[in-house]
Amino acid sequence: MQEFSRPKEMRRKHVTGTSSRRTVLARAAALSLLLTPTLFAEPDQPVEITAAIEAVQVYTDRALITRSARIDLGAGISRYRLVEITDRMDDSTVGVNITHPGARIEEVRVGRHFRERFLSEEARQAEAFLREAESKLRTLTDRYNTLKQQERQLSGITVGTVPEDPEDPAFRTPINVDRWLSTLSFVESSLSDNQTALSALLVQIDSAREELLVAITMAERYNDAHATASREIIITVSCNAPCRPGPAPIEIQYQTGGAAWFPVYTARVNSTGSNASMRLSAYALVGNQTGEDWQNVTLRFSAADPVESAPLARLPEWRIRQRVVAREDDQRDVGSGARRTQPSSVADDMISDARVLSDTEEEYAPEEPSPAAEPGGSSQNLLLDRVQEQRARSNEYYVQNAQTVREEQANQRNRIATESLNNLQGVIRNRDAALARNDFATALSLSDQILQRIHALDPRFQDNFRREINESMETRRQALNMLELSRLVRMVRPPRESARGFDVSYASATRDSAASEPGFTRVLLFEQELPLSLHYEATAEANPLAFLAAESSAPDRVLLSGPVSVFHNRDYVGESLIQTVPTDGSFPVRLGASDDIRVVRRADQHSDESGLFRRSHVIDHEITLTLVNQKPRPITIDLFERVPVSTDERVTVSDVNFSETPAERKEEHGLYRFRLQLAPGQERRITIRYRISHGQDVLPQFSEGGPQW
Repeated sequence: MQEFSRPKEMRRKHVTGTSSRRTVLARAAALSLLLTPTLFAEPDQPVEITAAIEAVQVYTDRALITRSARIDLGAGISRYRLVEITDRMDDSTVGVNITHPGARIEEVRVGRHFRERFLSEEARQAEAFLREAESKLRTLTDRYNTLKQQERQLSGITVGTVPEDPEDPAFRTPINVDRWLSTLSFVESSLSDNQTALSALLVQIDSAREELLVAITMAERYNDAHATASREIIITVSCNAPCRPGPAPIEIQYQTGGAAWFPVYTARVNSTGSNASMRLSAYALVGNQTGEDWQNVTLRFSAADPVESAPLARLPEWRIRQRVVAREDDQRDVGSGARRTQPSSVADDMISDARVLSDTEEEYAPEEPSPAAEPGGSSQNLLLDRVQEQRARSNEYYVQNAQTVREEQANQRNRIATESLNNLQGVIRNRDAALARNDFATALSLSDQILQRIHALDPRFQDNFRREINESMETRRQALNMLELSRLVRMVRPPRESARGFDVSYASATRDSAASEPGFTRVLLFEQELPLSLHYEATAEANPLAFLAAESSAPDRVLLSGPVSVFHNRDYVGESLIQTVPTDGSFPVRLGASDDIRVVRRADQHSDESGLFRRSHVIDHEITLTLVNQKPRPITIDLFERVPVSTDERVTVSDVNFSETPAERKEEHGLYRFRLQLAPGQERRITIRYRISHGQDVLPQFSEGGPQW
């Protein structure tokens, strides 16, 4: 905006118009006594602020983040810079609210920058470790070469023998036996000492090789610097009279992807007393992969779609005008370059209506970027290159040393280290990739493999891989947690679907946290004690067992569809599914099978043929259901049965009758529910009869499907 550059332009013009340098300095000194330091602040250099995450509203596929901070508001124009915002932020959703009389948000801009994840001190230590390990192996190898040369020299010494030719002068030279024995003893003892020293040296070389291999593997961490992208928000605030400078609270909101939540429940049924009850606990299964940790924040959860919840679009007037060819110098992208100011406001606390410029429209670049904002410095790049050059030299010498020292004794621990460290960084990258794509079984397997490899090393070197150990342990924790929740996760339903278009929302019972990582965090929403009515259910044709079921009373808030873990008198029953329940509704809970109720189903049929010229085939069916209550108390049981429904006009189902009147009928589907009261030890029978008629040339085709009870 032009307003931001005016103070700078005015000062430049004033200095240019003064003929005397001394006059300029005098006037500047006088102004310094009259003006506050804030007015001299460079408006193009924003003050970096820290704004903690205070609240998070999680939707089906995104989250609304609320950050708060206090700024030191100066007179006139002030700029503030909030950094390290997740790169998944939706720029168009950024809003800023300042609560200070007379203060006004002039502009909000969004920028993007990269920061290399490069630990300089660790890289220097890795380089020093490489040099030290290579130097140690070179020193030991020099001693090895010396001992091998000594071995060759000693092996070349021979003790004289009497020649066979009597004419040889040496034949007549008398042999000094003592000197001969002394020479022989010297050669043997020297060779023995040489081999002892060589054997000890080979063990040291083996250890030094392992150490150099560890150093080479550690240096592979710094093959390249991993750049992480993040966003920054630049806020321009004006404080003109009657606004008074001073501390002012500011609130920043934005939406980000990578967040989700799903409703899940735990139902603990107690039926030991005279009145059965259920303690229902509702949770939000929260997924946070936004890139920002939510620490001790107020969490809210909504089933609404924030996109569909936006203000309704306005339908403007539609006219046909005369075509106007724009001049070439007028053709510019107004949307990307223009800045829009906030409508005037004095004391109203409001979300900024200022234009938000995303990095895709106009990249923000400070005039004098700070070192932290630069994607790595030249010194880091030089250090990175130096580490890799040293790694290449050390690796070359490591291979050369294996050709020089070939004894098996020098390749014992080193062989184990080679097997353990072979492509270790590749395995680590595969582990991280598996975790990123939510392949938790593979991530767990690779984490175990990494830990096994590192623990196979000499204990002296295991601590060099403390980072890899900690990361693998954390990956194991996340993977095990997700695999444990996998069955539950497969049953969850997005809240936006089960809310049926209504804005159902919840808040966490207490302030809670959710780290940004693969997996889910369970957050308690509420707990409620609900009275239950218990009864049994049996579908004898499908299962000969009777199952205990409970019908809850209406909860005091909407329950969205989600899985429920059911416990009955402290025993785990299993997983079920709650369908969406309104505040005036109820829902069933299945509590498992009972062995004390016997259900027997018997089906009989009798066929007959009738008609003189056109014979028809008639089958009379009779189903007998026998129920016996072997419990010491009365029970209520719902019995479900069915009668076939014909959609073939050549097949007729008729004469359907029951010995007991059904409590509920779905005759269009042939489904019936009977409710019976049985005293302790009582036996009851229900008989169902129906007739199926069809021509002899018709073969009825029975199939299951459609609605069910």
